[in-house]
Amino acid sequence: MVKSSAVFILFIFIVVLIGCVRTPSNNELINEQFDRYSPGYSSIKILDKKGDNPKILAIQATMNSLPNDITFEGELYFLLSDPSFLEMRWYTLEAVGHALLVQWASQMLKHPSYTPSPESPVALLIKRWIDEGLIMLDDVKNREVHDEVKSWIDSPGSQPEYQYKNAGLFDTSQIKISDLAPDLMDDQKSSIYVLLSNGNVDLYMVDKTKRYDYSPGKGLPDGIILPNPIPRPVESTN
Repeated sequence: MVKSSAVFILFIFIVVLIGCVRTPSNNELINEQFDRYSPGYSSIKILDKKGDNPKILAIQATMNSLPNDITFEGELYFLLSDPSFLEMRWYTLEAVGHALLVQWASQMLKHPSYTPSPESPVALLIKRWIDEGLIMLDDVKNREVHDEVKSWIDSPGSQPEYQYKNAGLFDTSQIKISDLAPDLMDDQKSSIYVLLSNGNVDLYMVDKTKRYDYSPGKGLPDGIILPNPIPRPVESTN
């Protein structure tokens, strides 16, 4: 009886605590999510909103990416029960690639020790931001990237071509697919995208119940596990 009362009191306390937490406004959530990647985004538009916990904002975002600005859509998730949880989920793998490119490039402006792989086009995006007056060369805190971009500025024509035409950090037309659960039906499988150091992406189909048993070096090649794109909502025909 005492134990049940304690559990009930704890439950009431949690409910009251959640009720006391102020829900951030839509603009506050957008600023918190995207301002940290400045100047990677030039336009953010709310297309729809639903729910309270999670609160979900359907977003249209224009990224200052490569080779030009590009617009994608996705959903921004916020948990009132865990205010530290704020996550952007994109509808396409192309959007994931451009968002990561923008994110990594913005890190070059803040963290001297954060270094991307040599094959990534991060420095090219930094150069584009400089050319368009969005940042100055001295804003680039990462010395390796700073020096690489400076060499292109000092020697016109030395800048390499941008290779990944459709997905920011990688080419989605060259994805290699491996089925690690061939005996299962498709609805019993989960997809894992892995970005390799050479800029290629591999897609692995795995047992949905064992998805989190896989990691680079443990059933998967060395690389970075990419966020999965989410299904685009089906529009009502009514």
